[in-house]
Amino acid sequence: MTQNQLIEKKHCENVDGTLVFELNNGQETLGLELTTILQMVRIAERQHFIPPLEEKWWNQLQQRYPELQVDIDEHLQIKNK
Repeated sequence: MTQNQLIEKKHCENVDGTLVFELNNGQETLGLELTTILQMVRIAERQHFIPPLEEKWWNQLQQRYPELQVDIDEHLQIKNK
């Protein structure tokens, strides 16, 4: 997907109250749960792609979303372009 392609961004809640973001490029729709996005941010943080965020913030998120995995394995593989 290129930067020039229009991506329609919407959000909705599943029946269980989970926040899901829908990304649509006109042909396909992809749904990402908020916790998945937060875990991707944590991986980017651990791999030094983004500046560190306060542990207090991560702890508050984990209290709110118990399924959120903040203690992610340091050996995760990230594919670079």
